[in-house]
Amino acid sequence: MKSRIFAWLLALILLSACALALPGESGRVPLGGEPEKGKGPAAGKEMKEYRIITATDLHYISPVLTDQGEYFTNLVTYADGKAMPCIEEIAEAFTDRVISEAPDLVILSGDLTFNGAVKSHTDMAAKLSRIEKAGIPVLVIPGNHDIGRSSAAMFRGKNFTRVPSPDAVLFRRIYRDFGPDEAASRDPVSGSYTWRAGEDLLILMLDTNSGAENALPEASFAWLEQVLSEARERKERVIAVSHQNLYIHNKAYFRGVVIDNAPGAAALYEKYGVLLNLSGHMHMQHLEEDYGVPDMATSSLAVYPHHYGLITVSKEGLVYETRDLSVSAWARERGSEDPRLLDFENWSRTFFEKTMERQAAARAAGAEGFTKAEKKRMAEAMVRVTSAYFRGEPLDMDTVREAMDLWNRVPGGGYGAYVESIRRDLEKDHRHLEIRTGRD
Repeated sequence: MKSRIFAWLLALILLSACALALPGESGRVPLGGEPEKGKGPAAGKEMKEYRIITATDLHYISPVLTDQGEYFTNLVTYADGKAMPCIEEIAEAFTDRVISEAPDLVILSGDLTFNGAVKSHTDMAAKLSRIEKAGIPVLVIPGNHDIGRSSAAMFRGKNFTRVPSPDAVLFRRIYRDFGPDEAASRDPVSGSYTWRAGEDLLILMLDTNSGAENALPEASFAWLEQVLSEARERKERVIAVSHQNLYIHNKAYFRGVVIDNAPGAAALYEKYGVLLNLSGHMHMQHLEEDYGVPDMATSSLAVYPHHYGLITVSKEGLVYETRDLSVSAWARERGSEDPRLLDFENWSRTFFEKTMERQAAARAAGAEGFTKAEKKRMAEAMVRVTSAYFRGEPLDMDTVREAMDLWNRVPGGGYGAYVESIRRDLEKDHRHLEIRTGRD
């Protein structure tokens, strides 16, 4: 019983990347059609130092699909902490930041949209076109929010109206200029493909959301092994990308988070020496490196502190580090007078932490034998713990020990067990990774 309570609680706290349900939603709608054929490899850049920006879980919604009215506001306020009221500004700020930083490549690893609406996808593709017009290639794969969503909707006032969501074929048509049509190799079953980034660097974009839900189709494993084998023969280093995670990052919370048949992909990655897997989906900045290939989950671009990853690849190896997107700086540069945008980082942090505070306070309120002041300290401490966990930052547990002792007195485990499960993670900085390869 205790383990079931703990698993439920952890699922609640970890602000999962599941779809926000609308009344009568049944989940995914059937997909149809066959994948389009690619055009062949893109020209690679000579490897000296190669810079990649990676981001995930933007959850963009087109401005024409919401009036920021009562229904939409309630939907996002009591959800999972995504800063949806400012998602247009986040997307614009990110687009402009990418153009100004001028990396060699941009990778978006799924959940491009809030609820899979076609209009959100076409608007998102227009932003990516601005990046490519600046001479920066963009690669995308779908997430679980992007294809065949019956939750795709337009929000007006107190109501919503369902709108079309793309199938796998239409998704690849919308984003054809952002990877698929320039692929070095394309999986004939799923939307997976490879892209040559340099003289010895191959990007593997693994699609686990169109050919199958939360899995790589079994028929795709032959293609996967073939491209990895050929990469090893060419002495190419490989960076893999997926939406869902390659490994279990938390043993109490992994169903629907980890790729269902991940062990098969992980075994091939280890066999052929893949350097790194980039993932997302959890909305949490977290590195799992206890297995053969490190799996770096970048936190959601839509969630405070709005991380994206900067990867620098050189002959010596690879360095990954997070960057925070400053929407307030972007707003000031554009002469905005919106006080929310000008103080965006504080607004966004408060928006995110109030979500966690509501959950923790509700749990503390139901606990017997504690004073009002003790319950307040318990909730405040849980916000600190969970916020640090999601940001991937270390936390001195001595600063919350008294409140954690109170949580440990709550029958059934609950938050005390949750904190114990992540204690080791809170001792580590998950925002940085260095891999040495020692190429001459």
